[in-house]
Amino acid sequence: MERFTLSHTVSDRLARFNGLTSTPLPHPPPLFDRLHPGRSEAGLFTALRLERNKRPELLLDAMTQVQSDVTLQIAGTGSLRDALEARIDRLGLRDRVELLGWVSDDELVARYASARAVVYAPYDEDYGYVTLQAFAAAKPVITTSDAGGVLEWVTDGETGLVTAPDAAALGVAFDSLVSDDVLTQRLGRAGRERVASLSWQPVVDALLAPTMVR
Repeated sequence: MERFTLSHTVSDRLARFNGLTSTPLPHPPPLFDRLHPGRSEAGLFTALRLERNKRPELLLDAMTQVQSDVTLQIAGTGSLRDALEARIDRLGLRDRVELLGWVSDDELVARYASARAVVYAPYDEDYGYVTLQAFAAAKPVITTSDAGGVLEWVTDGETGLVTAPDAAALGVAFDSLVSDDVLTQRLGRAGRERVASLSWQPVVDALLAPTMVR
């Protein structure tokens, strides 16, 4: 029986830890058919669970390193909400970072469209819907070199920026996209092209094929 996974990252884990082969089946993220490009009128944006593996605290620390006046909006809920609010105050970021909490699908689509760029730096992510949603909205993604499945889509200097997983490096990347309109637009267009062929049909065909053979 053939095995399927979300990504090459998960397939590699399955082979490394269990000695099992598998085939990655990339698929569209939620809201894929609704996400669209828009004018980059806002600052940086991300949507994630406020949990340790998503490393929202790293994004806050990075904001202390930026030289520009860019802002960061974070959509999502999780167990770290109170700690992050306290960290924002402690770092003096109250006027630059906003925790939006849960947002509706309509608002999520609008925020992707208006963002300057999307920041997503989880640790060893399985797949990373945020990346694909950002690309569908023609927004470049800033991520880190240990982000796992995100790196199957984000190529440094082509569809986004990949940095070391530390605040200083991320801060430099934030400033780079804020200060360079041409670069930001080029990376965003490339990201949208990167996901243009994503479809559920190949996934359905692959999953049904073994059943049809039997």
